[in-house]
Amino acid sequence: QMGLQLRRVANCLRGPHSLRPGGAGLRAEAAARAEVVGSAAIVLACIAECCSWTNLITENNLFAVFEQALWAVLFVLIGGHTLRVVQSWPQRPTSYMIFAVIVLGMGLEQAFEAFGLYLPRYLADQAHGVRYEGFSSGLSRLASCANVSQDIHDWSSDAPWMTGYFSL
Repeated sequence: QMGLQLRRVANCLRGPHSLRPGGAGLRAEAAARAEVVGSAAIVLACIAECCSWTNLITENNLFAVFEQALWAVLFVLIGGHTLRVVQSWPQRPTSYMIFAVIVLGMGLEQAFEAFGLYLPRYLADQAHGVRYEGFSSGLSRLASCANVSQDIHDWSSDAPWMTGYFSL
C-alpha cells in the first residue's frame, strides 16, 4: 500500500507546478526517487510475504527473521524517503513529518521483532536440533486447528507486538 502511495506521489511531483522558483529539476529528481522507492517497497513487501508464508508452513523462524528484517528495511526506506520528499515542499506539512516519524518507528519495531524475537527463537531451535515441517505436511497442518491455548505462557512473548500490530 505504501509503495503504491509513493508511486502516486511521484506522479504528483511530475505535475506542471514547480516546488520552488527554479525547482523543476528538484521536482523531477524527487519524482524519480519516489517512483524507485515505491517500486522497491512493492517488491520488498512481496518477498516479505513469501517469507511469512514459508515460516508459517515450515515453522522455521529464520524465515520470520527475513520477513521482519525486510519490513524493517521497507519502513525505514519509506519513512526516510518521505522526510526527504517533504523537505522539497514549500510548506513542509507537519502531518507528513509525523507520518514519516511513525513509519520510521515502525521500522525500528520490525527490526526488534526480527532480531530480538525471532532470531533468538531460531537460534534456540538450532541448538535443540528442531526439524522443520515439509511444505505439504506444513500446509496440511495449517488447514487444521489442533492446538488452542488460553495459557498466557504459550503466547506471552508475542503479546506486546501483537497488541500493537492488531490494534492499529
